[in-house]
Amino acid sequence: MNFGTGAVKITPAHDGNDYEVGERHNLPFINIFTDEGRIVGDCGKFRLNVAKRYYWLYRNWNCIVDVIIILWLCRSAAALKMWWNQGSPFSEISDYWVVVHSKAEVLQKASEKFQAEVYKIVLQQDEDVLDTWFSLFPFSVFGWPDQTDDLKTFFPTTFLETGHDILVSCVARKVFFSQKFLRQLPFKQVYLHPMVRGAHGRKMSKWAMLWTQWMLSMV
Repeated sequence: MNFGTGAVKITPAHDGNDYEVGERHNLPFINIFTDEGRIVGDCGKFRLNVAKRYYWLYRNWNCIVDVIIILWLCRSAAALKMWWNQGSPFSEISDYWVVVHSKAEVLQKASEKFQAEVYKIVLQQDEDVLDTWFSLFPFSVFGWPDQTDDLKTFFPTTFLETGHDILVSCVARKVFFSQKFLRQLPFKQVYLHPMVRGAHGRKMSKWAMLWTQWMLSMV
């Protein structure tokens, strides 16, 4: 070989292709990130400044890396507002965004970064939310775990009307969560409506630019 050694890195815990290689050869899956997304202290120092290429978070272009963790993942659009879903863990301080577990933690980070007393810091939580319908309706949205009047009035509800495409991914999970936390079925009946699809059988989707308002604007 006239260039290089032919050696490549293998990071089964942080790359999809490497994960498959690690599975085939029983390699250790070493996670170099903490739960907060920081690199752990035993990884050594970088020898060279190399070009780093990762997937990018589409909303604010922050870099994200694959990490193996035990977690429920929700594949849905985070486009609703705070009063309907559970709040996102993002907070803004003068265009400085952080992801934290608690308000106390974000205040501490902001205080360290800006060298300011905690009581002088004003936080603004991201108005968007983590869209997890199956965990929030029909009980979290009414104030659970507090025994609110709304919760007593509206849970359980009578029936749920939805599309058949989310029967397992959403409706079944509503039942699981309600049985787990409130020991009741969330509804007695489920009505499934038909789906409006495009010319090639694709589901109407804002993300795919396949929805009626957009199509009418093109006429």
